[in-house]
Amino acid sequence: MAVAGADKDTFQRVPAQGGVKLTVDRSASVGSFIELPVVPRG
Repeated sequence: MAVAGADKDTFQRVPAQGGVKLTVDRSASVGSFIELPVVPRG
């Protein structure tokens, strides 16, 4: 997992265009999670 485009020269951006929102919560009452898109084969 690369956060905030640290690997921008290694990987393509997904989504290729548009805005991206990054939020990291660190507490017992509000935890963070990663939601990954599913890209269909073919």
